Amino acid sequence: MDVLTEPRKSWYLSLVDRTARPRYDVFPIFANPSAFSSLLANINQHVEAHDKIVAIDAIGFVLGGALAAGSGKPFIPVRKIGKLPHPNSNLETRTFDDWDEKKGLEIKRDWINKGDRVLLVDEWIGEGFQIKAALDMIETLGGTIVGIACVYLHPDFESSIELAKKYKVFAANCLVCKYFECRCT
Repeated sequence: MDVLTEPRKSWYLSLVDRTARPRYDVFPIFANPSAFSSLLANINQHVEAHDKIVAIDAIGFVLGGALAAGSGKPFIPVRKIGKLPHPNSNLETRTFDDWDEKKGLEIKRDWINKGDRVLLVDEWIGEGFQIKAALDMIETLGGTIVGIACVYLHPDFESSIELAKKYKVFAANCLVCKYFECRCT
């Protein structure tokens, strides 16, 4: 994995609709085959070797599915609570407060094995509520997080920077250098 020391200015970030709220719209990257391919190549260039790709419902599935298909690695979904067609006894779940509402995520327990090297994927990290819930489930099941990949890491939340201090984070819009000084674009 390359150690990044300069901010990236990836051309495809100009496609992101920054007028959308509360989050930016990253779908224009996915809708442009050249942009999407460039994003996937950037991620693959900077992440460590992994056994499985775990992606968070729902937009993370677009990115995670493409990475899994391109690498031949298993794709593991983290779904919103109640969406997996399995008995609750087979599911690892986490609930959390996300802004003004309670939410939850679940994963099938036998999809993550002790020692699995996991790349965790989502399209956006703001406060990090969903990522933290997914991290906790994966680590509880014995998986080792070797990296987190996203299109956009929100620079205004200390919790996002804290994630980058603990885990290797690839964010297309951001460079968190070795001193954990955020240089997001």
